[in-house]
Amino acid sequence: MSSRADTATVAKSADGLPWALWMRQVLAVLKLEVKKNFWGKRAILIYLLTLLPILLCAAIAIIPPTLGARPDPAFLNMMFASIY
Repeated sequence: MSSRADTATVAKSADGLPWALWMRQVLAVLKLEVKKNFWGKRAILIYLLTLLPILLCAAIAIIPPTLGARPDPAFLNMMFASIY
């Protein structure tokens, strides 16, 4: 009995498999899913809803409620926080 372990070389099982084909197929499926989920009809509505507070704050910053006086950035930050 020896303290040395018996080892055997095993051939790699990945040799000869069509990895390039599988990678192209996975990327094609991912591309379709991303296109469907991020640019679908429901997604556009969600994007518009998330942009609404930013557009409101931008409109208030450009056209202040009291014409003539421009609001300071602290007021705009507080207004943005109160919208959320």
